[in-house]
Amino acid sequence: MVFLNPGFPVENATGSFWANVTLFMEAAATDLNIERVTVYAYRNHILMKSLADEIAAQKPKYVVLVNEKGIALKLIKQRATYDIASFMLLNNLNEQDLAILSLKERSYLIGSVIPNNYSAGKNLLNGLSVL
Repeated sequence: MVFLNPGFPVENATGSFWANVTLFMEAAATDLNIERVTVYAYRNHILMKSLADEIAAQKPKYVVLVNEKGIALKLIKQRATYDIASFMLLNNLNEQDLAILSLKERSYLIGSVIPNNYSAGKNLLNGLSVL
């Protein structure tokens, strides 16, 4: 599995969010005995496109993607030509983009994990109000 991380490998001026996502994925991959490689795009969607091409050459079973600047549709279509499945992290394609995918391409979009930011924010606010 390859994680195409749109951020940086370490905390920087943009924060530590993406570095922490990598740490979480490392722990999950270890627990599940999954070989994982993380590739970083350093918040550069143009670099992300070229990294996606390099990933295809590695022929992983699947790639974990984030829809950074709306790039996921193109990446999913490209990965499907190589018979590489895509899994979306933190977002998914909208209905318009899903409609653009062929049945074959759609079959390579194997799922997504999307947080409920509304509930998370509400719980955080409730927790802070107790303090």
